[in-house]
Amino acid sequence: RRVERSFSSEGVKRRETVWLLVGRSSIRQREQEFSDRGSLVRDQRWNAAGEPLSDDSYHLNGQPRSKAVYSGAGSERTVDVTEFYDSGQRAAQGRYLAPGRGRQVPVGTHQRFNEKGELLAESSFDDKGRVTRERSWDENGELQRDDEVFEDGSRKAFAR
Repeated sequence: RRVERSFSSEGVKRRETVWLLVGRSSIRQREQEFSDRGSLVRDQRWNAAGEPLSDDSYHLNGQPRSKAVYSGAGSERTVDVTEFYDSGQRAAQGRYLAPGRGRQVPVGTHQRFNEKGELLAESSFDDKGRVTRERSWDENGELQRDDEVFEDGSRKAFAR
């Protein structure tokens, strides 16, 4: 194992990276980033094969900003992402196919919430990342829109 740390000119830890040493190569296991004040702002973890396991970020007040959890393998690899308001309330959630580095394709149902935790919008995606249905609600929970979305981007409202 090898641990690298970098500090600001004021002596505050800004980054810490933990590497797994395998023969002559090294695989990043964990990387943490810290603010000017020293609070944790990002925490990333990888498995022994170098694939991401999690990626969490934090608001400066210590509340979570986003949490990403990876699972599966190869072309079936997915990441579940949850975003948060600085109050700690969930702001959004969704799943992505994550078969390669940095490339993510939205799949399934993605939701957005207001700061009270009430559902505002919902989008459904097919396995190719195309939107198939979009719904939205107002602050009173009344359905405002419910559209089927076609491959070409055209829409058809569902019957109410």
